[in-house]
Amino acid sequence: MKLDTTNSIIEFLNQLERHKIAYTISHYLNDSISICVVVPGERWEIDINQLGEIQIEIFRSNGEIYDSKIMETLFEKFSD
Repeated sequence: MKLDTTNSIIEFLNQLERHKIAYTISHYLNDSISICVVVPGERWEIDINQLGEIQIEIFRSNGEIYDSKIMETLFEKFSD
């Protein structure tokens, strides 16, 4: 999929809203905007570059819920 104009991007955002799908927009790559969507059990990262090309990465939950004890493990794993 490719979006050709700013109007197409706005229509895409309107489509998310029509489906009552919440999103946030950010800009952290020089030539792209990012739309982050969080739905039950999934998170979508949608990047649209200045050429209108779209890349979508989907992160799915395994459904397992952890208590606060997991934080120490996460800090150890992901800290510098």
